[in-house]
Amino acid sequence: MDFVNKIYELWCRLNLKLSFRKKKMFPELKAGPDMEEVKRFFVEASLNTYAADAPKTAIEALPKSKAFYYERGSFLYIDLYFSSGKKRCGQAIIWYKGEPVGGMSYQGFWEGKDESIIPFLKRALRSSYQNGEFVGGRGPESYNEGALEYRNRLWREKFEDFNGDEEIWQGAKLVFHRHYEGMALI
Repeated sequence: MDFVNKIYELWCRLNLKLSFRKKKMFPELKAGPDMEEVKRFFVEASLNTYAADAPKTAIEALPKSKAFYYERGSFLYIDLYFSSGKKRCGQAIIWYKGEPVGGMSYQGFWEGKDESIIPFLKRALRSSYQNGEFVGGRGPESYNEGALEYRNRLWREKFEDFNGDEEIWQGAKLVFHRHYEGMALI
């Protein structure tokens, strides 16, 4: 494969005009993943990190940081966030062969001290991720358990450019809110 890549690079350097495109000529030579591959990896990584209670680590150079790492093949996912307990902001980035190919940023708050809210959030997220669904990068549009209701309002929903707001309501009281947005970089 290296030999074929080198030949192709030489042709390009000599400005040879090929009558067929690289992908048609060498279908096994892909410059990078397609949008669907990146989206599937995003869902897989999200399922296997925060939503799964995976172990977190800190980044020494970033005080009070927490990070989740997930890797498969040439893909790497890092979700890095900071929390004051009540408020949280963060960013999840996907790399393919060392190049960033997508990401999402988020910020929001958690009201009160009810310890059932975050486990409920993770169950809502898993309900989408386990089915391989991309619903703006978060949970389903609606998810209920007892008095808790999760709502995901999407403003833009395509992986190429998405954003929305997720909320958890306990009866008539808003107890959790997070705004998120992201996009593919390919």
